Amino acid sequence: RGLEALAGFSGLAVMPAGNESVLLPPLATSTPAFAVVGAAAISDGTEASYSNHGPGVSFHAPGDAFILTEPGVIARQKGTSFAGASFAAVAALVAATKEIQDGSTRLSEISSATAQASGPRIPSFSDL
Repeated sequence: RGLEALAGFSGLAVMPAGNESVLLPPLATSTPAFAVVGAAAISDGTEASYSNHGPGVSFHAPGDAFILTEPGVIARQKGTSFAGASFAAVAALVAATKEIQDGSTRLSEISSATAQASGPRIPSFSDL
């Protein structure tokens, strides 16, 4: 079933690209609002070395320097799962603040049109 299950879906489906550092071919899907998100390195904003890449990746989002906590443990994590979640959160904010008319404006188009370079370096937790 996979991508076929998204037929007729009117939202934005977000999928992490994966952390194997391999080339992803374009995905064959008729779902217009489908984003495969790779990870960008926090240190310089470039594609993270571990992130899958290529024409199958729609967007990149920060994927490093996520601090996770649980009782007695603080750990720094990275990965495209974090990048995908960050992208989905931003897309939800965009959807909440922009008028989206079904069939005329898609979240993927808004994301592409409004994304901006973050500059030469994204601040990291070590800057705190």
